[in-house]
Amino acid sequence: MAMRPIIQDIKRPRKTLREVLPKEELHRPPEVKNINVVSETTLPPTLPPLSRSRRGGRSHRGWLWLLVVVVLAIAGLVFGWEGKVSIVVTPKQEEFRLVEMPITVQRTAEEGAPIFRLVNLEMTDSKILPSAGREQVSRKASGRVIIYNRYNQSSQRLIKTTRLEATNGKIYRIDEAVIVPGQKVVDGKLVDGQVEVMVYADAPGEEYNQPATDFTIPGFRGTPQYSKFTAKSQGPLSGGALGEWQVVTDNDRQAGEAELSTNLRTKLISGVAAQVPPEFAFYEPLTQFSFEEIERPATNNSTYELAMRGQLTAVILDKASVGRALVTKGLPKSLDYSPTVTNWSNLAVTISSADLKSLPDTNKLTINFSGVAQAYWQISESEIINSLMGARKNSYSNILASFPAISGAEARFSVPWMNRFPDRSEQYDIEINLTDDDDI
Repeated sequence: MAMRPIIQDIKRPRKTLREVLPKEELHRPPEVKNINVVSETTLPPTLPPLSRSRRGGRSHRGWLWLLVVVVLAIAGLVFGWEGKVSIVVTPKQEEFRLVEMPITVQRTAEEGAPIFRLVNLEMTDSKILPSAGREQVSRKASGRVIIYNRYNQSSQRLIKTTRLEATNGKIYRIDEAVIVPGQKVVDGKLVDGQVEVMVYADAPGEEYNQPATDFTIPGFRGTPQYSKFTAKSQGPLSGGALGEWQVVTDNDRQAGEAELSTNLRTKLISGVAAQVPPEFAFYEPLTQFSFEEIERPATNNSTYELAMRGQLTAVILDKASVGRALVTKGLPKSLDYSPTVTNWSNLAVTISSADLKSLPDTNKLTINFSGVAQAYWQISESEIINSLMGARKNSYSNILASFPAISGAEARFSVPWMNRFPDRSEQYDIEINLTDDDDI
């Protein structure tokens, strides 16, 4: 039986490339097309190829870090940056004319009544005047002294003209009878009795002018009281003069006094105006002035220093309570909210001379107001904030419309994506929009 040929017996053997290609093709150089030659210096460095697993791991970690950054940024915006809201509110306003409208104000008044307060201020000023005149003078030096009782707890009476002897032997006298109190016990300690008096030199002349000094009482000499009753001047003893002196003429003195009083008046008014609290109103007609010359030691010189002291008592008005009184009289219609006057500097006031002279003892004054008053309705910032807390962003117009004192409002949010008003008061900034408001 004939044997079947096996597969490898009938399979054609493979031909080599040399057997297939023509001889000319085997010896032809390879053809190169469209290849750009790159300089060796511009070639990038050769990096070892990354395995598929390493390239995939770095890619996943990059996306993970990006996601973390985005989440942290959103959290910072939501939790770290608190949104705020600024609300500009325009209150309703009224104008009304005042013609000598009387308002009675009080220093101590019940709640809601118009109130005034008193402000006191004192200043001094001086001016050098020429001593162009001549005058025969005879003046005694003088000064203030304190007499002490270190003797016992009984009081001691000293008659008028009692002598006091200074340490330099000069004699001075008191010009009125006085009683020196006795010693007393204060907090377990014995305290000397004392009294202050004015003393005058025993004779005129400059030789009695001297600095502060101590005194004894010659009338007690030879008794136990002599060392126990003593005196001490509070300042220099001055003013003593005798003979022809250079003096300031009456005309120069009067002109100097007028100039100093005018300067002091201006300074006192400016000084009070600077001290008035913002909740009070101050008017120059509601002031009372007093001026006095400050005594200076007499000198026989070609010039003299004229010094004056000025005192001012001023009435200042509580804006809130007086403003309510003006509005009540000037705007008699019923109002849900009490307006408050704002243009105080545009109003004029007058007061009777009798009321002005009664200062500072009076408790009640009548002040007349004139001018066109401008009143803005009073707005409570806390009520506005409380009404808006947690409300939706687009609902504030309807909420604020329920306030009769508000004529308009605008809300500005610091964070554009806020859709509700904040829940805490410190996240609100309320601005009251007042026009022509000169002194609030």
